[in-house]
Amino acid sequence: MKSTVSLDGATKETYEKIRIGANFEDVIENIVKPKNGSIQTSREYDPQREKEVIVVLVEADELKLKFIVDDSTKLNLENEYYDVVVSFSTIDHIPGKENRMKAVTEMCRVLKSGGYLVITVPNRWDRKYSYISNKLQRGGKAIFGYEYQFSPLELKKMLTSNGLKIIDYASTSFNPHSYLDRALRKFGLAKLKIYFGTRFGYLVQK
Repeated sequence: MKSTVSLDGATKETYEKIRIGANFEDVIENIVKPKNGSIQTSREYDPQREKEVIVVLVEADELKLKFIVDDSTKLNLENEYYDVVVSFSTIDHIPGKENRMKAVTEMCRVLKSGGYLVITVPNRWDRKYSYISNKLQRGGKAIFGYEYQFSPLELKKMLTSNGLKIIDYASTSFNPHSYLDRALRKFGLAKLKIYFGTRFGYLVQK
């Protein structure tokens, strides 16, 4: 069985869990494990969208994968259907504070009670990254288009205001093999490192 689909920041992927936004080939390969098959990805220019998109070719005897193109601020999906919702560096590409909140609310809506949401975004407090990102955007040279950088507290409030419970959090500054980071977690001081690193994220439960 073969299936070819195009993905960009507005695409959703469902496979036992739902991923809001699909941008990275390695994530797709880790999430999707076709039976007796393989996954090949490539980047191609889409003249209709006037931008480069990721093309995913899935070959498998039994395909348990579904790609849905939808509006992340108004998902055409059932209430409390998914056990896990994953969103990696996606809502930051949605213009407007209200629209970003709608996207988070929609993730919460489709998540089962007791289910988990994993969400990551770019970190506003990485001053160098934020400066470069905003400069590229102002000059119209950002290949990722629009991007908003969050503060950890801002995203935390968005999640908790939807009734989600913070289970864990981390940033790209965390090193699971570092004795220092292990000690910080042990003594409850790990939250300090969430303000460092290019990206950070939360694991929350409904």
